[in-house]
Amino acid sequence: MAEQSKTFCPLPFIHSHAAVSGKFKPCCNSLSGSWENTTRDMSYQEWFDSEIMTQLRSDLLSGVQNKLCDVCWKDEKVSGSSIRQRYIEKFSNIVDIKNPKIKYLDLKLSNECNLKCRMCSYISSHLIGNDMQQLENSNSYMPKHWLRSPTAEKNMDQNSIQQVSENEYNEILSLLPQIKQLKVTGGEPTISKKFIDILDECNNKNYSQNINLSITTNATKFTSEFLSKLDSFASVHLNISCDGYNSTYNYIRYPFNWDKFQERIQNLKDYSKNNSISFGMSVVPLAINVENLPALQKWSKSFIETTKNTWPPFMNTFVKPDDSFLSLENVPTHILQYAYDNLIKVSENSVLIKRIKNLINNPVVIDKEKEIDIVKSIQSVDQIRSQHYADYLEPMTAEWLEGLFKKHA
Repeated sequence: MAEQSKTFCPLPFIHSHAAVSGKFKPCCNSLSGSWENTTRDMSYQEWFDSEIMTQLRSDLLSGVQNKLCDVCWKDEKVSGSSIRQRYIEKFSNIVDIKNPKIKYLDLKLSNECNLKCRMCSYISSHLIGNDMQQLENSNSYMPKHWLRSPTAEKNMDQNSIQQVSENEYNEILSLLPQIKQLKVTGGEPTISKKFIDILDECNNKNYSQNINLSITTNATKFTSEFLSKLDSFASVHLNISCDGYNSTYNYIRYPFNWDKFQERIQNLKDYSKNNSISFGMSVVPLAINVENLPALQKWSKSFIETTKNTWPPFMNTFVKPDDSFLSLENVPTHILQYAYDNLIKVSENSVLIKRIKNLINNPVVIDKEKEIDIVKSIQSVDQIRSQHYADYLEPMTAEWLEGLFKKHA
């Protein structure tokens, strides 16, 4: 049986995903591999039927760790768990390994977004393109994860906006009758006209009653008008991105602010009391927020009150790219120890907790070049946003950064 394979994952048997940067991938979690030469000239179905995906399905059934899934293999080696394992629990019931078929669409319709989060890039937020332009015009230091991508540039307009073509959009509409699981990320889906049109199409043609809908969102547009479009879906889960509590949120998820975010969450709470909407939080642990995460988890517990909603927040363990200046590997041990001591009070089995413990026991020594990268990356973005890290971040984190700034002034 497929489930007995030590590398089995249901997604390649039911799922098709493409990024607006022009690449198809086995899933949004995949970082590298032979998919890098794919283009949006392919259709979702052509990618699903491609040699790459056919080989991946064969490997997953036979116990081979295909390199396309390196993120999960790395997670499992470090912490013993991964997204792959969660997918097995969630989606194995709709898999027919002898008859692979697209039943799950993972859509990234556009990189249009109304936020410019610190760890994000212009591939996922067109507004970051504006900040990049300012840095380029002033000949300032560019954070490495903001460097321009030749592949992405081919698919962007002059405003750094990428979006699916009309052909892609029409193919999505044609696949909706067979879809059981629909996941939409961004950019920010709730500001995408095409996404709103897809919701209307599902509602008007009664596809929604057979579709489990999942939306990754920053929660900034939680209005009754939007939320009402979700009522007729078989189930709805809102994966709310939130990477800090209070002032740390303001620093990372610029230009939105914590008070407005809490208002939107209250709107969701009020609406979901009478509707079958579940929600949870997804957090990206960073060098600049790890000290703040215990406070965020404590707050999250206060608003997630019903059994249909998930708590504690799901926390990724590896920042993209691997050499990001925001990686937890760069954090001093005493800050990691503080985070560990307080996070473990909430959940002993968290993947993040295991990751932090591993870093405490096996600290990474960062060299001068990495320290300078941290300083220059923070300094350049602070300058164009009229922010200063010490006004927003937790005290030990601010003190650590201040030491780096003095060392490399």
